[in-house]
Amino acid sequence: MADKESCRRRPHPDAVAEAFEGELLLLHLGHGTTFRLNRTGKVIWQLAGDGLTEEQITCRVQARFAVLPEQARHDVAALLNGLEQHHLLERVAEAA
Repeated sequence: MADKESCRRRPHPDAVAEAFEGELLLLHLGHGTTFRLNRTGKVIWQLAGDGLTEEQITCRVQARFAVLPEQARHDVAALLNGLEQHHLLERVAEAA
C-alpha cells in the first residue's frame, strides 16, 4: 500500500463544487455535507482533482503561497483528510 504522501484522491462522484462569494462551496449531494474553501483551499481541491499526490500538492501550495514547508504540509494534509472524512474526496486505488 502506498504511503499517505503518495496517495491520490479525487472528488467523490456525489460532490459538487460551486463558486460562492469569492470562495468555493462543496456539497455532498447524498450526505448534505458542505465545506467552504478559501483561495488556498480552492487550489488544493483543484490539484487533488487533477490527480496530484499529497506531496505534489504540498510542493505547489508552498511555492504558490510562499509558506514554510511544515505549514504547507500541515495545511494540505488537514484539508485533504477533512474532505475525505466528509466524503467529498475519495482515495484513488493505486495500480498494481
